[in-house]
Amino acid sequence: MAASGRTIEGLGSVTMRIGTWNTLSGSAVSANATDTLAASVARLDLDVLGLNEVDYRLERSGFADQARDAALAMGAVDWRFGPSFRGEDRARISVPGTLFGPADEPRGSHYGIALLSRIPVRRWHRLELGQTGGHSANRQRPRRADPHPPPRGPPWARRPTATTCG
Repeated sequence: MAASGRTIEGLGSVTMRIGTWNTLSGSAVSANATDTLAASVARLDLDVLGLNEVDYRLERSGFADQARDAALAMGAVDWRFGPSFRGEDRARISVPGTLFGPADEPRGSHYGIALLSRIPVRRWHRLELGQTGGHSANRQRPRRADPHPPPRGPPWARRPTATTCG
């Protein structure tokens, strides 16, 4: 697929290669997860990479810093790791708003997301999009039922409503 270049201040016209990868709860693709993750990320040859389900010093991934390992493998000049939970799988606690970068050494073990970039990043900001169910630390209060819910299903399957014309 051909891509047209975009002008980025200070960089001129460039074509960026962007991708995402779910590391499957930090396990990558083999028992030697860190080597496999680094080698695979290097082969992707991306300019920006988003990683989901990334481990930081968790036992299941050999106590690796997967965001840092992937950033080094792709030649990222900047990156951030956003932990979603602290600790091992069975003791996860939400960590909202936190971002760790190349100069940081977080205490403890974490699990979350990462964004890696070969292009310098001027400013980082983490936007919290809300929580999902599944873990007790993430449960939301139940929402009240909408007294006027929108119709569901395809338009041809909806029952007509009665209307009166004056």
